[in-house]
Amino acid sequence: MKTKLKDPLSEITRKERKALLVIATLAIAIVKAGLLPTRIKAIGIELETIDQIVLLKLLSFIVMYFLVGFIIYGSGDFIYWRSERLKELQAELADEVDWQAQPRGTTSEVQMSKYEIMDLIRRKMKPLRLASTPISLFRSFFDFLLPILLSLYSIYILLSFHPVSNKSTQPPISGTTHTLNTTTVHAK
Repeated sequence: MKTKLKDPLSEITRKERKALLVIATLAIAIVKAGLLPTRIKAIGIELETIDQIVLLKLLSFIVMYFLVGFIIYGSGDFIYWRSERLKELQAELADEVDWQAQPRGTTSEVQMSKYEIMDLIRRKMKPLRLASTPISLFRSFFDFLLPILLSLYSIYILLSFHPVSNKSTQPPISGTTHTLNTTTVHAK
């Protein structure tokens, strides 16, 4: 049970996870809140639609980079965490077999047998064991699956988003006047 509740991520994996969550959330915010820049005043650049698409693709590759890093580090941590849990379960099973093999009734009536003591401990620990399983599953989802799902979603919306052009591509409405630079155009 100790391994179930232990932190499954190493320090480096936790840093990768944090960076992945930050960049994926930022990417989602850029697309969903319309935070894609159309110009950068400080250096005097106006971004065309093509430039914005390139920027979104670049951001999706950054998310992919952190996703791959997290998967590499996280899979190692996950395998180690699960193997430690299996070792713990094997030790519990070995102890269980050993206690059940002990002859009963060989101790005095004043003392409890090893079997009775372990049975009492097992009954007292049952609520903790029952609670630790869902906590362990939730922790697996929260630590491993949530960052992966969030980053996959951010990559999807980054690659499928089509920014609106800065310049109007619709023809002028009939009977209206539009001024382009210094020339006046009348639509018929």
